[in-house]
Amino acid sequence: MSGLALLKNIKENYEKPAPKVMMITAYDDDHNFKEAMKLGADDFLTKPLDFAVLKEKLKAILP
Repeated sequence: MSGLALLKNIKENYEKPAPKVMMITAYDDDHNFKEAMKLGADDFLTKPLDFAVLKEKLKAILP
């Protein structure tokens, strides 16, 4: 199962509110970004990760 398929499954089948989902991928293209956001991703990062950016983004989406 791809990450996008998993994201779709999570957002459609989990009790509301669905868990927060941050996509982390090696695919740095506009199509994957737009598809992830359309499916309900809360954020999107590409590899290699900048851990300082990851930390800030996690703070922003988590309560």
